[in-house]
Formats: sequence, structure tokens, C-alpha cells
Amino acid sequence: MAEIQAKMREIPALLKTALKLTTQAGSSMIKAMLPRTLSNIGQYANDSATIARASLRRFETLEDLLQEIFQVSTLTDTENKDMAEKLHEEAEEMRRNQTYVDSVMNNLAAERKKARENLEKARQDYHTAMMIIPGGQWDAHAWDVYAAHRPEHSCTL
Repeated sequence: MAEIQAKMREIPALLKTALKLTTQAGSSMIKAMLPRTLSNIGQYANDSATIARASLRRFETLEDLLQEIFQVSTLTDTENKDMAEKLHEEAEEMRRNQTYVDSVMNNLAAERKKARENLEKARQDYHTAMMIIPGGQWDAHAWDVYAAHRPEHSCTL
């Protein structure tokens, strides 16, 4: 742009020269100097137009790049929001699943405890039944020996 301004500063002087030539100079001087003066004015105008076109192209390219950056930024922001929402939904689903699994585990633990209690009651009932059978009665000492050698956990519940 500074180059355009420098060339445009020269044009008024060249126009004054052309005006003086046409109003005050003789025909031989006009033939010799006016074409060169007008040529210089034309050259400055053409050079300035070329520089202006190049600047305009650079500006348009910059504008296109900025528009593209804006679009990519907007798309990226939208994609990030969508991804964040999806991750949030997945996290909520995992929390619900974990709550369900915890509930099932608690129910299984309660059922296991109840099954152990039922097993222990069945063992006691078996012991009582064995003590009541005539002729097959175990004495307390035999029962203690049996109980001492039986596995602590015989049920996989």
C-alpha cells in the first residue's frame, strides 16, 4: 500500500506537467514530452492497480482462511459437545448398571447367608435325628469327633 501511495503522489506533478505542455508548449515539445508523461501516468496507474489486485487476492485468501478456521472451530466445538454428552450418557448408564450389580450382589449375599443358616439348621436337625434313632444313637463324644473333622465349609453357597 505504501508503494501505491508513493506512485499516487507522483501523479499530480505529472498531470501539471501534461497540462503545461498542452497549454504552453509548442507542438514539437508536445510531441516529444506529452506521450512520455502520459505513459508515466498510465504506468503508475497500472502498477498501482496490479499491487491493489495482489493485495485484494491476499486479503480474500486471508478472509477464506479465517472463514475456514471459524467453521472448523465451530464444528470441533459441536463435535466436542456431542462427545461430552455421549460420554455423560455412558457414565450414567454405567452408574445405573453398577447400582443394579450392587443390588444383585447384596441379594445374592443375603440368599447365601440364608442358605448357610438353613444348612446349619439341617445339620443340627440331622444330629438330633441321629441321637433319637434307637440302636444307631451316637453319643456326644462321637458327634464331637465327627464335627471336629468335618469341613468348615461344605457348601459352595
